[in-house]
Amino acid sequence: MFVIFFIAALSFIMGIGIKYFKWHFLISGYNTMSKDKKKNVDIDGLSKLMGNFLFLMSFILLFTGIMESLGYKLASLFAMMMIMPLTIILIIKAQKYDYNQKKKINKTGLIAVISIVFGIFVIISGFLIVATLNPKVELRAGKIEVGGLYKRDIAFDDIKSLSLEETMPEVINKTNGMNIGYSLRGSFKLKGEENSTIFVQQNSPPFIHIRTDDRLYIINFKEREMTIELYNRIKESIN
Repeated sequence: MFVIFFIAALSFIMGIGIKYFKWHFLISGYNTMSKDKKKNVDIDGLSKLMGNFLFLMSFILLFTGIMESLGYKLASLFAMMMIMPLTIILIIKAQKYDYNQKKKINKTGLIAVISIVFGIFVIISGFLIVATLNPKVELRAGKIEVGGLYKRDIAFDDIKSLSLEETMPEVINKTNGMNIGYSLRGSFKLKGEENSTIFVQQNSPPFIHIRTDDRLYIINFKEREMTIELYNRIKESIN
């Protein structure tokens, strides 16, 4: 959390420096130009654009940090996602201040950059959507099958205890999994537990606790009724 606030403050200071105190050495690309090329750049307009962009980045990062500290993880996640499209807008607008290159070359390079950045944005967005969906859980052939990126099979015969809880142990760190907003998938270190594999929406109790000899599994869905229904099905199957 401290890192986010630190970067937000640093972005704000850099924005002030570039916009008001001519810290042009901080502008990537311009700082490596020759003196002749720098003469063909509207540095005042570019400095104003870069300064305002850094002010906006500072606000977004500050908002992200506040939302994260208050527990609104999805809000902080979506705020961070805004940085990529805003960067594309910055790249487009920055072109008009550079008179060194011919327009055709500028357009070609600009289209290439936008295409790459937009492609990355689409892939990340798709991944985030898939990652935050309910886990796919099936009961068949004497086991619980959890599908998805970190799929697991839990044999009914290996289950030592089963319970439905309104809370789950505190997450200490991630060992082999992912956490996006409130969605946690994979292996995590939980407080008081050695080995744990979880497929949960952290802000949507209850949670199904399944304990085997060597591991604690925790599963739930966004919808409370679906979690309770799955718990009853597992309970019936192992009995």
